[in-house]
This record gives sequence, structure tokens and C-alpha cells, in this order.
Amino acid sequence: MPKEKEQLENLLPANLPPAQILNAFQFVELIGLLHVKSQEDLPPDRWSALSDAMLEHIKFRLLYSGTVLQIESPLLKIPLYALTRTHYSPKGDRERAFVMLKDVAQCFRLLQAWTREEKGVFRGVEAFDIDIEQREQALSELDTLLRAWADKYHQDGGHPMILQLAAGTRTGDHTD
Repeated sequence: MPKEKEQLENLLPANLPPAQILNAFQFVELIGLLHVKSQEDLPPDRWSALSDAMLEHIKFRLLYSGTVLQIESPLLKIPLYALTRTHYSPKGDRERAFVMLKDVAQCFRLLQAWTREEKGVFRGVEAFDIDIEQREQALSELDTLLRAWADKYHQDGGHPMILQLAAGTRTGDHTD
């Protein structure tokens, strides 16, 4: 109903990516589908079933990281789930260290391709000073710009690309 939809939308934060709100059953079904899809490149003898414990762990990681938001609707007896961002960013030292190592290896391969002047590889570095009061707003804006840029050029079945970016406090004299 339109009034119920409006009440539900009022529970959601602003600037959510375009995605369908899922009920608990749909959310579990989606996790199961993604679990199967994640194993497609593995030989069948290395496939694993999605246990209840693994399912709960995946749900916890998605909620804890802020990638997915759980909504307790006063209209329904089961929770609803909304996507808050289109990428997974883990929390916790161990999880982030693992992701960092994968990112560094990928970045190193890209920089090697850049040194060989391979087509379709770009290196970009910007060094600048910023008002500390505007830093979080600037980073949020950059995230929005990058997402819009990637969405603009994305084509299903197109050539796979990756853009890696880290922004933070500049140290030393390296500015090129």
C-alpha cells in the first residue's frame, strides 16, 4: 500500500543505491544464490554447501560492515534488508588486512602493466591540501563520483576493468 511504502521509506537513510528491499526469506535466498555463483570457477570437488553457520556468518559480516541494513518494520513481523552501498568493506583488523593484501597484489600487477605502457592501464595520483572540516564530505563525494563514473561506463559482458583507490594523509615529500 502507498502509505505503508512511505512509512518504510522513511526508515531508510538517504543516498541508498538503487536496489530492491528484501524480506528475510529473499535475503537468505540471495545469499544462497551468491554462494553458488561464487563457486562456479572452482572444480566441483571443491564446492561446499552453504551451512546455517556460514549463512549466519555472511549475514553478520554484511550487517556489521554496513553493506546491508536490517530494518525492523512496524508493519511486518519479519525483518527487511536494504543495500547501503554497492561494495563490501569489511570491519576488523584481520579482515581488512586480508583485503589489503589482495588489493596491493592487484595494484602491483596494474603498476607493472603501466610501466610496460600497456593499453588500457592508467595511473593517477593527486596530492593536495584540504580543510580538515571538509575531509569526510570530500571523501563521500569522491565515492559518489566514482560510483557514477563506473555505472556510466559499465556494460554487461564488456571488458572487465578495476579501479583501485586509496585516499588518506600524505606523508613525506612524494607529490608526483
